[in-house]
Amino acid sequence: MATIKEVANKAGVSVGTVSNVLANLPTVNSTLRKRVEKAIAQLQYRPNQVARSLKKQTTNTLGLVISDIANPFFPAIVRGAEDEAAASGYMLSIFNTDDQGGKEARALDLLDGRRVDGVLLVPSLEGGTTEAVLRMLAGGTPVVTIDREIEDRAIQGYALDAVVVDNRLGMAIGVEHLAAGGARRVAYLGGPKHMYIARERLAGFERGLREQKLKKEGSLLWTGDFRPETGYSVFLEKYPQTKPDALFCGNMLMCMGVLRAIEEMRLKIPQTLQIVTFDSFPILDAFRPRVSAVAQPTYEIGRAAVRTMVERLKDRAAPSRRIVLDPDWKPGETTFA
Repeated sequence: MATIKEVANKAGVSVGTVSNVLANLPTVNSTLRKRVEKAIAQLQYRPNQVARSLKKQTTNTLGLVISDIANPFFPAIVRGAEDEAAASGYMLSIFNTDDQGGKEARALDLLDGRRVDGVLLVPSLEGGTTEAVLRMLAGGTPVVTIDREIEDRAIQGYALDAVVVDNRLGMAIGVEHLAAGGARRVAYLGGPKHMYIARERLAGFERGLREQKLKKEGSLLWTGDFRPETGYSVFLEKYPQTKPDALFCGNMLMCMGVLRAIEEMRLKIPQTLQIVTFDSFPILDAFRPRVSAVAQPTYEIGRAAVRTMVERLKDRAAPSRRIVLDPDWKPGETTFA
């Protein structure tokens, strides 16, 4: 493999001139630049990226830590982040935590040891990440949280950026469409209240009820864990007891479990029960009935997270940024409106 010194000798220039060409500095005149570029091509020279990173104190690598790659919500986020990172000159190093706090902390420590330029993080549902995040921030590695936020007060005082979706708006939109379709008793299947997104979506659901002048019934507030199994089991337990005329599922995974239960019970949708879910996955458009949904801009979430990180790397002293994206209504066949 050719060295930078061999390139300089072949081009008849100094090693410094070759370095300036590689860095694309405007101080090299066009004649010398062409000679260096020709020598690089002839020798098939490839710069030592590790050495260049050490010299520049950057790696042009971002860590992306997500909670569950098996969740169809995340692949589009990863793709958006990859595309934006590539356009900005960065590569991604991706870790999956299975929503386990300990696994997430180990991933963050590993990324810290690799001296990535920044970390994009979907905080785990278990929590336990604050200490690892604090170590990164204290060491000068910026962090941007995605979809969920870290609410621990220990994090205050550091610039911690976030990219989230307006969960409350999305829930209010969903309730509005259910009400427009004639629903008067609307049940909600949400997640554990210790979770940020679960609390946000419950607050948005209650806001929607108030705006549509619908009664809030405690018996219609059901709790799952954002996974299909609880969607299935909770619906089988709660629906026969309460018989709402509409159900808002807190995410698509629980909705998939609900649809399985509905099939077993042979309920007519939407005639017997209207259904709306938060989240929408393209693959589900192939199934019937097509579920009416509040769709999150998943691809744009990934892109916005990387853009926010790039801005942070350019201005580390800037105040914390909180980027809030709006969800969209995606009509389907499980509602009347």
